[in-house]
Amino acid sequence: MTTIKYRYNSLDDFLATKPLSVDGEADDGWGAPFPVKGREIEAAVLFADISGFSKRTLDLSPTEMLICVNNFFAWISAEALRGRFGIVDKYIGDEIMVVFSKEFGSDDPFAEALQAGRWMLENDALAFEPHIGVAAGPVTVGYVGTPIKYNCSVFGPAVAMAARCANISGSNCNRSRVDIARNRGFGYCCGWHGCSTDSIGRSVGIAAA
Repeated sequence: MTTIKYRYNSLDDFLATKPLSVDGEADDGWGAPFPVKGREIEAAVLFADISGFSKRTLDLSPTEMLICVNNFFAWISAEALRGRFGIVDKYIGDEIMVVFSKEFGSDDPFAEALQAGRWMLENDALAFEPHIGVAAGPVTVGYVGTPIKYNCSVFGPAVAMAARCANISGSNCNRSRVDIARNRGFGYCCGWHGCSTDSIGRSVGIAAA
């Protein structure tokens, strides 16, 4: 029998169709309760942003800046994520956060995140020269906010690690870079800095050993 893999367009879609592993209520310390709802999963997180964004956009109008950022996001969403089971968590300024998980359909979330990062480096026709960070480990997909407004997002050490990796300057690279960390739960931590996409492939082999 063929197993059908459904595509989730958002974290909201995912939580709406899966049972919650975290479902409770906490007190804010002043007598007001707030919900804590989410699902604990294993995932790989990819952060990417445009290198030198402030300098690039210094002479652009606000609308031209918007066009630049949306062009970057469209390039990643339409091309780098094509055929892959990554879900865009959020857009922050010129930065995008994408989450990969077996629960989203990925066979190997860590490898799939690396493949997306490698595609960006090898097909950077518009010279975005993206900074990219990848990390993997246990995370919680949950609702965040207040009754005024709730969003879905991902929380965990892997999120912070991927963001930090994206902001580390590689000593042997003055253009794009991919920084890799494998967090607890998926094996061990490893790191790599540089531009050679061959090294990304070797890192996948090391992390999967």
